[in-house]
Order: sequence, then structure tokens, then C-alpha cells
Amino acid sequence: MAAVFCLLQSMNYMNSQDNSAARQLWLLRLIHILFLATIPIVILVTALLPALGFIPIYDSSSIYLHLIEITFGFITIACLLFGYYWSRQTRKLKMATKPEVEVVDGHILRISLFESVAVFGFTLGILGSRWYIWLPFFILSAIALTFTFPTKKRWINWIQNQSTT
Repeated sequence: MAAVFCLLQSMNYMNSQDNSAARQLWLLRLIHILFLATIPIVILVTALLPALGFIPIYDSSSIYLHLIEITFGFITIACLLFGYYWSRQTRKLKMATKPEVEVVDGHILRISLFESVAVFGFTLGILGSRWYIWLPFFILSAIALTFTFPTKKRWINWIQNQSTT
């Protein structure tokens, strides 16, 4: 998914002059929905791995696996906090001339950070963690994506906040 966004950015799709704010909001909503839709699919795949005969890399009692779980836990906290506070940071950076573009760019980074939490859960599932360890990563990712979904009211608020600073 991140490759699609990089391609859109490299093609200057989001920054072109013919894109209205409504079109950018529509595209941002589509990206958000695609990320949310992938979470249940990856949960299902992770849950079915043992049934398909997949042999995990580590035994669930391995000290290495426990260290990886703890490390991913701390990285998850950092990703969630940074993603939550990212909108405030983009106002200080002023990377683009139009506030809509700054909001879209910042929100795509936010979405990517929240999606990475789900990827951590998938990785732990492949490594051999039990379901009660990897499932909260998916749940946290889905909650974070749901609470930051770009509604029209939020979109207008983000643009106004971006242009006033």
C-alpha cells in the first residue's frame, strides 16, 4: 500500500493544480478505507497460518520471541504517539505552499504509522507469538485508524489550522 502512495506522490498526483480540496478529501478517505479493510484480512491470514501447516520461526516460550514482543510493544507506542501528534508537527514544517497538500501529506504519514502497528502484529504471528499477543496490535491499529478518519468537518478544521500557523 505504501508503494501506491509513493507512486502517487512521485507522479505529482496529489499536488497538481487541478485537484480540488474535495477531491483530495475523497482520495484521503479512500486510502483510509483501504488500510482499514486490510486489517481483518491480515488477521484472518495470521490466524490461519497454524492451520495451514506453517511452522513458526520461534517457539512461543523462546526468550528471543519475548524480547521481540517487548521491542515491538515499545515501537508501537512510539508509532501511535507520533502518528497522533503528527498533525501538530506538520504545521511547523510548512513543506508545501497549499495547506491542503500539507494536510494530505501529513495524514498519509499518520495512516502509514498506524498501519505499521498492524504489520508488527502480523510479524509477531509469523514469528510464533500466541494470538493474545499479536491480536492487540491489530486492534490498536484499527482503533487509531477509525478515530482519525477524515470527515468533512475534520478536513476543514485541519486546513484552517494549517493555514493559520
